[in-house]
Amino acid sequence: MTRRPAASPPGFVPYSIDEALKSRRLWMDVARQLALVDELEAFTGSENNRPYRPAGTRCDTWLPAWLPVATNWGGANLFVDLRGGPRYGCVMEFYRDAGAAAEPEWPDMAAMLYDIADRLAENEAQFDNAGRIFWW
Repeated sequence: MTRRPAASPPGFVPYSIDEALKSRRLWMDVARQLALVDELEAFTGSENNRPYRPAGTRCDTWLPAWLPVATNWGGANLFVDLRGGPRYGCVMEFYRDAGAAAEPEWPDMAAMLYDIADRLAENEAQFDNAGRIFWW
């Protein structure tokens, strides 16, 4: 497996299923508060259905097709991008102040889990007492 650069996001804690769904509802509530309902409906509809905004592309607003999988407890989430396109299922970062502005971190959840397992096995990563993973 190809090693990810050290810039991969450390400090995240995996969500339980209940926490992931709660986080998703929270981000969608925030998105609704920041936009007029009609505008949000049109925006999220176009984000999810138009080919020029496929999975893995940047977006400033949390989208219904994103499923959070981990948090850093500081306003950032790792999420699985379930929009259509060749990068369907990729794992990206979302920051409350910047949105999802970077390229996907991993092509899918399996690659993310293999990367974490490899780093732990090679002593290139460790968990802290809060369950966050850190690597170098």
